[in-house]
Amino acid sequence: MRYVKISTSMLAIVALVAVVPSCSSTPGPVVSVTADYPGADARVVADTVAAPIEQQVNGVEKAVWLRSRSTSDGHYTLQVQFRKGTDPHLAMQLVQSRVNLALPILPDILHKQGVTTRLETPLALVLVLHCVDRSRDPQYLADYARLNLLPKLSQMSCAGQVELVGAEKSSLHVRVDLEKLRSLDLTASDVAVALKEELAELATADKQPDPKAIGRIVVKKHPGGAIYVSDVASLQVGPGKQQSFAYLNGEAAVAFLIHAAADTTPAGFEKEFRKQLSPLQSELPQGLTLDPTFVSQNHSQVLLAVTFPDGASLERASESLRRFEPQLRQIPGVKGSLILSENRLVPFKGGPCILLPIEAPSARDTIRVKEAIRRLADAELRDAAVRIGDLPPADGEACPIEMAVIGPEDQPLREFADAVVAKCQKNRELTEVSAERSQMPSLSLDIDRNRCRSAGVGVSDVLATIQLSDDEMELGNSPMFGQHLSVELETGREARWASDNLAQVKVRAADGTMVALNQLVTVRDTLAPACIDRYDMYPILPLYVTPAAGASTAAAWSKCKAAAADARTELGLSNDYRLQWLSSAPEPGR
Repeated sequence: MRYVKISTSMLAIVALVAVVPSCSSTPGPVVSVTADYPGADARVVADTVAAPIEQQVNGVEKAVWLRSRSTSDGHYTLQVQFRKGTDPHLAMQLVQSRVNLALPILPDILHKQGVTTRLETPLALVLVLHCVDRSRDPQYLADYARLNLLPKLSQMSCAGQVELVGAEKSSLHVRVDLEKLRSLDLTASDVAVALKEELAELATADKQPDPKAIGRIVVKKHPGGAIYVSDVASLQVGPGKQQSFAYLNGEAAVAFLIHAAADTTPAGFEKEFRKQLSPLQSELPQGLTLDPTFVSQNHSQVLLAVTFPDGASLERASESLRRFEPQLRQIPGVKGSLILSENRLVPFKGGPCILLPIEAPSARDTIRVKEAIRRLADAELRDAAVRIGDLPPADGEACPIEMAVIGPEDQPLREFADAVVAKCQKNRELTEVSAERSQMPSLSLDIDRNRCRSAGVGVSDVLATIQLSDDEMELGNSPMFGQHLSVELETGREARWASDNLAQVKVRAADGTMVALNQLVTVRDTLAPACIDRYDMYPILPLYVTPAAGASTAAAWSKCKAAAADARTELGLSNDYRLQWLSSAPEPGR
């Protein structure tokens, strides 16, 4: 399915896979700001969220740089790097005070969703929950990880933020019958409104209903009685919509990404974590085992960052990587694999990744293993781009080197990036040169606020109708069976958005009449960026370069800078267009 942009115009083994905290050329505290804008694409997020926040945060005392990413799913992340020696809590306060200045001009929905400011701490390790004998299904693993392990891991004194990958929540699926709704002069939005109101009451009353109680919620009253949710929908508890996945050696798993607490050293973290992890071992159900294995900085790990074609589904990525992974483990020197749906092992999360611990007696053997991985990836993942790098960088060497072209205007910047990549690809001392830049096919649904007002239809009702017509809508959470289940309203179909079928989708006006969406919404085919990156408020396009065998990071970086200088001269660009080092390893010469 294509991404739909909405705008309002006119208006269980538990293995520990170590991730040693990376070095940094400016190892001061890092403060992050995150927000989510549902329905917005990367450009809308960049213009309405990133710009106001960064205009306020830019120039904050003791900051070294700002870097942000706005993505096509409405997510925004900003990282602010402070100078070495800056008090972390002061850094947090400085950023929070600037963000507060931007809040009044952010979109209204962000006032409800919230903008989070957090002190970032190093990612210390990845803890993987996996069932040895396959006696537990993936949903059991997910529920046990979320309900039992996550609270206890989060309370550890040595741990800071704990993230989950592959632990999908159980959901109460409410699948409406569209034909029944039409026959009763109702819409899916009517069901959504009734459910939302009741769920809000359940949340405040702390009731423990079962699905049958949800089915007895009244959708509409009439002289002869009432229409209940169960009259127009089926209800079933089951796995929620897949939003992430994790596989350890090809088997379903749950990954905990555990950050160290502030002011905790790597050695101190390891010692304290081992101590606090021990009591959890005796509490695990049969079939689940805790096997803490910390990997030192001398242990080699290879990270494969995989980029699938624009618009590829999560299911497609999962299937492709699961077919590919067994062949990776057959390569001599590869000792296992961990597949994650999101690459959270880097500051700005990317697409799927595979982490491979390897054993290689020498640097030459490591190169041979990487070459075998590259040959296999080129043969088996032909529709995907694969970057192969080390984790962590050995001896401060960055592999691949992450950099970016930076400049004030988008079109000259794209031309600059193309020229730099072309020149670097011709240099024999540089390999695997790639640019992180993508456009995804999208549909722009423009809501006319004036027409909505004239028809007596709320914009929020139009948004809800669009979302429901696209098959699914999350309505909130309800306490059931000792946990809070997500309640998802489903229509059992995906919309085929086009101007000629908008007339078939209707929304209820304030006076009870039904209004076709084609009177309120226009549809346009377009291409939208998958993400928009900024560095110190300037647009950037990330690039990745791996030094050739025998070449150092310093030599490769020098070649890249020379290529950028030549490209800038040939294109007649100002010095505002330049190459920026982004890798966590120290920039050579600094």
